[in-house]
Amino acid sequence: MSNEHDPWVIRTDFLDDAAWEEVCALIAAPQTEDRFLAYVRYVSDKRWQDALPEKIFAALAADEIPSGFCFVIDRRCLTDPEHPVLVLGEVTDWDNWDEAVDEDPPKVNLAFRALPRKIQAIQNNVSIGNMDLEEFAQCADADGVFRDFPRS
Repeated sequence: MSNEHDPWVIRTDFLDDAAWEEVCALIAAPQTEDRFLAYVRYVSDKRWQDALPEKIFAALAADEIPSGFCFVIDRRCLTDPEHPVLVLGEVTDWDNWDEAVDEDPPKVNLAFRALPRKIQAIQNNVSIGNMDLEEFAQCADADGVFRDFPRS
């Protein structure tokens, strides 16, 4: 059961209902031995059809999409065998913040992809402030997909 503040999983490709349902099921499945769940809101609304990241970033900035980040099920996600979900979010740009000039630090857009079975960890950790989206993005593989944290 989702609530109004949960990050959205936005469907932007409407060509394959079965693939959409498969990715949603992968995201909804409990992960790890601790049985983490993703607390997300699934949005399958034609107004988002073929929406580019720029449109979604604008909706995030306008607080039209709650939580400051979301997950996008686009054509690549539905057609790639790994189903890499697009993760979009606004993050604080601490490097360009001059607290003497700016009351609030500026925000920048961040995009990377993650396997559906990692959405639970991203949503759980970012929502409670345990980790930032940047920490997941920095651990993405060379192809831009977060699969897991490096093992030491």
